Amino acid sequence: MRRAASLVTAALLWAGIRSESPAPSASPFPVVGVKSGINKRTGEAPARLNVKTLWARGGPQWDLYMLALAELQAMNETDELSYFGLTGVHGFPHSAWNGVGNVDGAPVTGFCPHGQVLVSRAARIANEYPPNLKTEYVAAAQTLRQPYWDWASDPALPPAVYAVNISVRAPSGRRRIPNPLYSYRYQQPNVVSSFGGFLGTYPQTIRCLGDGNTFCNITTSNHAMAKVAQDLMSDVYDIFARTRVFDNTGWRISSLEFPHNLVHAMSHPKTLFADGNSMLHHSNVDRLVALWQTIYYTEAVFNVTAYSTGQYGTPRGTNITAESPLKPFFDENLNFHTTISVANISRFGYTYPEMPDWRMPPEERASHVTAYINSLYSHSDNGLPLPVILRLAAGDIVIGRVSLLSMPVDGVASISVPLKNVMVGDHTLKDSPMGEAISFLERELRFVIQRSDGEDVSFDSVPSLKLQIQNTAYLARANNSSFPAFGNTTRWSIDLRQNER
Repeated sequence: MRRAASLVTAALLWAGIRSESPAPSASPFPVVGVKSGINKRTGEAPARLNVKTLWARGGPQWDLYMLALAELQAMNETDELSYFGLTGVHGFPHSAWNGVGNVDGAPVTGFCPHGQVLVSRAARIANEYPPNLKTEYVAAAQTLRQPYWDWASDPALPPAVYAVNISVRAPSGRRRIPNPLYSYRYQQPNVVSSFGGFLGTYPQTIRCLGDGNTFCNITTSNHAMAKVAQDLMSDVYDIFARTRVFDNTGWRISSLEFPHNLVHAMSHPKTLFADGNSMLHHSNVDRLVALWQTIYYTEAVFNVTAYSTGQYGTPRGTNITAESPLKPFFDENLNFHTTISVANISRFGYTYPEMPDWRMPPEERASHVTAYINSLYSHSDNGLPLPVILRLAAGDIVIGRVSLLSMPVDGVASISVPLKNVMVGDHTLKDSPMGEAISFLERELRFVIQRSDGEDVSFDSVPSLKLQIQNTAYLARANNSSFPAFGNTTRWSIDLRQNER
């Protein structure tokens, strides 16, 4: 969105519901990222992984992630570096001040303070394993980074958030613990009561509400996400593809604020800041901003001046620039970070799997990431949301089908579909005189474009789609060892009509 405000809506809520907010730190906590696991020869940093990948792999990194996150949630909520304290000011202003990632009314997306503390705890836990496991777990901790959930390409909730309890290998052996990604239980009863009404009866975060008085199950939550899947993918792609479109104030029309908000809508707004899935969600926003910056590397930092209406740490009437302090985040010299100081994620010791080596020429990196964005989020050049099935129907009878897969996403597809025979009055289409057959097809032929989830796609999103009827003379095959012999072809272009179902 266009505001160039400071921190977050959730941070204001956080301060409002707490009876005992942490006092300002006597020793400010510098946000410097994680420096372990970086290749000393190449400078390559470990990648933040998709949480679905991290969960599927299991093993030491998954164990450490779960144990460290559980420890953070167990810390006293009055501690600024507890889970509750870190998620209260729930992000990090890495590079979102370029006009595409101004999320939650603020340049905060990546959970860098949270990730920094999380990995530090994971490293300590790794050193507690017995000798036969310690080397493996210490190595895993060095390259562990806060994961993300790519809701734009796969909106289904990650399997890692489903289970109420999970099994992990701890230093003391195999244990079953409450899943820290499932929910967060508030430690202070007055925090719960401050929500009021229905929310005041539940001492944990609520991911999804059904009728306002009951929890939604995973199936219902995923159904809700599936309904906005097309919007999420379209909005994200639009941010990359229409980045040159500005409003009259100099801010880009497209913003990650809006797909970001759609994902948050699955949680109750009063509790979403502490939801374990919220961290995964914001890390993905950080990822999308980082990918955008790699493509538009000459515009990584915004260059306009914005007027603040008064948000967290930013007085009303303040003129915001790329050099304005991003409170309350300090750098290693205990000065406030600025947009300029956080413009490159490599400074903070992490990258993403889709981002190539930072030593590549900028143009080559941009080309690489652009191709990746097209392959993952594009509906192709004409807006068709691949993969799809195209069906030709005459009335209720399907007379031809063709499928377009999601790869490749570029180019022109020209497909010939033999039509099944249908009855036209008292005879078949094949036996109809040519003029009658063409008239029938022009009058009755209907087109359906259907996504893999069964939803129809409007013709409006596929302006390049054309339909042509062809009639080809042929001689039947002479025997089973030959094919028919085809002659001249006559073609008629006809108007497309969308099937009304």
